[in-house]
Amino acid sequence: MTPPTRRRLRTPIVLLTGEHSDSLELTALEEGATDYLDKSEVTQVRLERVLRRAIARHTMRSGG
Repeated sequence: MTPPTRRRLRTPIVLLTGEHSDSLELTALEEGATDYLDKSEVTQVRLERVLRRAIARHTMRSGG
């Protein structure tokens, strides 16, 4: 993963990956991802929940 710049992002980022790695998850979150989801865990319900939660977190962080 190429880390995003450390400026304030206007769009929430959810990392979707086929490689489950605790270190990758931690790095993604430290570098600005709003959430992380392993492809093996994707269901329609879970994806919708993760996206809604990411939008809500992003909105709270940005003060909007």
